[in-house]
Amino acid sequence: MDEITLFTLVRPQAPDFAEPEREEVLCRLLAAAAGERAAAGAAGRPGRPDPARRPWMTRRLGIGAVAAAALAAAAGVLIALPATGTGPGGPGGRPHTAAGPATATAMLLLAAHAAAATPNLTPRPGQFVYTEQLIEGESYMVGTSRGTRTVKAPPYLSRMWQSADGRRGLAGTQRNLPDGTWSRLGGAESLCEAVQDHPGQQVCYPGYLTALPRTVSGMLAYLLRDDGPNGPAAYRVLGSIVNTSSASGLLAPNASYALMYRAAATVHGIYLVPHVTDIAGRAGIGVAACVPASIDKGSMPGFRGCPERTELIFDATTYQLIGVDNVAAPGQPALPGRPSSALLRIAVVSNIGQLP
Repeated sequence: MDEITLFTLVRPQAPDFAEPEREEVLCRLLAAAAGERAAAGAAGRPGRPDPARRPWMTRRLGIGAVAAAALAAAAGVLIALPATGTGPGGPGGRPHTAAGPATATAMLLLAAHAAAATPNLTPRPGQFVYTEQLIEGESYMVGTSRGTRTVKAPPYLSRMWQSADGRRGLAGTQRNLPDGTWSRLGGAESLCEAVQDHPGQQVCYPGYLTALPRTVSGMLAYLLRDDGPNGPAAYRVLGSIVNTSSASGLLAPNASYALMYRAAATVHGIYLVPHVTDIAGRAGIGVAACVPASIDKGSMPGFRGCPERTELIFDATTYQLIGVDNVAAPGQPALPGRPSSALLRIAVVSNIGQLP
């Protein structure tokens, strides 16, 4: 009898994970393995500079979980994952770590685990997705007798009501900081439009997204396509997550967010920013991608420069997405039209103007 047969006969019998728990454990093991690889790589290359390191896009290597966790789980042995498990130590039973993730991949996989473990907000048809956000850095162009000029808006609070199924429209109000008053809440803007060449038919754009892909590969293809065909993959993927999340007043099932983060974890060019603060002053961990200064076409295609980065900011304890920041490199002006946002509240309500 060989060793493998003997091990199979004597190993303890443990029940399989149910499907939701299997997904959570997979994300936790992958995040731990990513941190362990980063730590091992740093130890094996003393004195070698990280080619992806930038003075304004820092990375930190930390201590990951023991790689033997994956082997023990495969053998049916129940073990405790250090620093990345769920339990009473984290708020709401959500995952937490003492040292923090060591790479952007680990951060995204921990965010995927946190999303999968969080109960869904599920609006009914006819209800609204309500978001309250702090917005900063918004700018717009205005026409003058001498041409156009850029006007920078002051920071403001935004409240938005977006129809879950798209049929009841969109409305919002805002208040300039520090002491402005809320703008008048007008009637709902339509989220529906006529279907070309099909008289009498229309398509509506929902605030609650239920038709997103259900696999990692499908979600990656969706994210790459949703933000347009131009630009580096890392930039397009993070931009698409912004466009499909609460930062745009939208809501999706948490399983979809988990798939988005797992898909982003496979993309090269996304960097960890281990210590960030969102514009509301909350501590977080960021993952970032360069915003190219230009996207050249023709005889010399390519992407030129990296004057700014887009950051997704996750809560440093719960790993929930709390904000989006656009950060200019030192000595570079901020690009116009790219505001930063901090999510203060998201909820489901029944009518425009109703507060949760």
